[in-house]
Formats: sequence, C-alpha cells, structure tokens
Amino acid sequence: MEPLPSVGGLSTPGGISGPAVKPIGLRCIADIAKAVKVPLSAIGGISSWKDAVEYMLVGATTLQVCTAVMLKGYRIVKEMIAGLANYLYDKGFSSPAEIVGKALPKITTWHDIYKVGWIAPGPVVPKIDYDKCIRCGLCHVVCQDAGYQAMQWDPEERKPEVDEEKCDACSLCMQVCPVPGCITWTERTKPWQPKIKGEFKPH
Repeated sequence: MEPLPSVGGLSTPGGISGPAVKPIGLRCIADIAKAVKVPLSAIGGISSWKDAVEYMLVGATTLQVCTAVMLKGYRIVKEMIAGLANYLYDKGFSSPAEIVGKALPKITTWHDIYKVGWIAPGPVVPKIDYDKCIRCGLCHVVCQDAGYQAMQWDPEERKPEVDEEKCDACSLCMQVCPVPGCITWTERTKPWQPKIKGEFKPH
C-alpha cells in the first residue's frame, strides 16, 4: 500500500491548512489586533468572501489566500472581491477599511462570558420567523441529535416549533440555519427547567 500524496513512494503526515486552520487564524488576528495597533495581514482558511469578512472584522487589514487558490485557481479572488463588495453595499459601508476590527469589542474569553452570566440556559429562547423559514428542518435535526430535543417538528405543516420548557438556549439551531435572521432570540415566559422525556431518536 502506498499512502497519498506520494513523493517517490513515500508520504508524511500533513499540517493544518485550509478551513481547519481558520478558527486558529481568527483567534491569532483578534488577539494581536487587541494588543497592538499595526496593520495585520491574515491567512488561514480563507476560501470565500465570508471568510475574508470574518478576518477583517477581527482586525485584518489585508488578506492572503493559499489553499483555495491551489484548489480552484486565481479566479476565486475575483469571486471574493465581488462578494465583499456586495456585503459592504448591503451593510451601508463605503470602504473595506470601515469594517476592520468592527467585531473586536464583542470578542472575549469563556471566562469573561461566565462573568457576564450569559450561560445556557439563558433568559431567552429561539423565535422562528415563519415568513423567512424555508422548512429545511436543520434546526430540528441538530436539536434532536445534539441538543435538548426542544425543536419539535410539525410533519403536516412542515415547520419547526420551539418547546420552551426543554430549550437551554444553546443557539445550535441558529448556527445551522441557512437563512439570515430567520431564528432570533425572544425572552422566556418562565424559568428554564430541563425535562427530557422519551427515547433519543437520531436522524
């Protein structure tokens, strides 16, 4: 058996690159941007305009792309520029420089989040905008398999429904929802008490 990629019949374990390294890169840029006021050039897992925006929001002034260009060619850069331009227009910004570091004030540590007291179960629960909901069911699936089974599914109406008594405000449903603004927070009507009933049914 010959492992791939093969160089002269041999191979070696690789490093971390592409999408896998993006969380590390974002953390590094954010930490440096908070510590010193210098131009920062970011690299690590940038393969779309959304990745580019994330890096800029935490302090990057320029961006570098490696893996994505190797896999898809330089044309991907034009796609990133077009996506970034549309994003800036939609958000009302006139220049890319205006978004650099915009998210830094809200980037903190787990320790500080604990001090704020924003720990699940929080004082809120998800609220679904059914005018925006596309009925894909992703929120239901992840809540059933990785949450508190609080996101119920109406098979007749084909829509998710939140069981407030089970929800611990983990926000997993929000993270997987493909429609921006479809799932938001609303205040609880009563304190959270976990009530896990029935069998676990993976999807």
